[in-house]
Amino acid sequence: MLRAVPGLLMVLSCATTPVEPSARATVVHRGEEPPEDAGVLKPAGMAPEEVFATSSASRLDPAQWARQFRRPADCELAAREQRSFAYFSACVEVGAYHDLTLALTHWARELGDPKDDWRVLSRLLANRGGQLATDLPQLQEKRIPLFALATSASEPEVYKNKHVAFIGRIDKVTKVRRGFELLVVEQVRGSQDVFIRSTTPRWGEHTERRVATTTAEGLDVYVRSPTVDPFVTPGKDLLIIGVFERLRPAEDGAPPAPVLSLLKVLPLQ
Repeated sequence: MLRAVPGLLMVLSCATTPVEPSARATVVHRGEEPPEDAGVLKPAGMAPEEVFATSSASRLDPAQWARQFRRPADCELAAREQRSFAYFSACVEVGAYHDLTLALTHWARELGDPKDDWRVLSRLLANRGGQLATDLPQLQEKRIPLFALATSASEPEVYKNKHVAFIGRIDKVTKVRRGFELLVVEQVRGSQDVFIRSTTPRWGEHTERRVATTTAEGLDVYVRSPTVDPFVTPGKDLLIIGVFERLRPAEDGAPPAPVLSLLKVLPLQ
């Protein structure tokens, strides 16, 4: 005769008990609204008033959510604990977050997702002041296909239709049949960096960060675009991301000029 074993029955009962939905992890993707029961976790070292501990925080849109944090690092940490790339995007776009190494440790897949169209990554690179000589190799280590302009120009057949990034200044804008053509002068950043001190009113604090300084002019680049952003100022250093098309022969013995289709143009921070 089989006897009921209380301990065994208790184990089986626990093993078959369904998990409450609230106990499961919630992942919020870009463009999605967080569920109302998604709480905000408090990053270590933050004062209680700096975070929302109730479900009302989850009803804020990402930009509003990001503005609750005094420091960009706290914003990123909270977004990571929420597992929300939408929140991390707001940390970058609203809060000027600029730690690329940490971002690639936790958000590399999302930053390199073609669906994002370089929206967040371009802003992150611009927030860093244009340190492409060191930033692009880090991206490529994570298999994010964004390449240097000089590398693409040296092997045009290999990098045709690949995405490239460079720092440039708009020299001239010409109306063409299908939009506009921008003559952009590449700004080559040297290896000697300097510290700058900046004030971020949104965070109410001073920050110091290392930025590359412009040292020389590089290639002339022709950038095609269907429109021209009226807020982009000629003569200012800009981060430009585009699709490499070909090299245009130059006159007077100058190097051939790369021709790109524009994807992103952003002022440096």
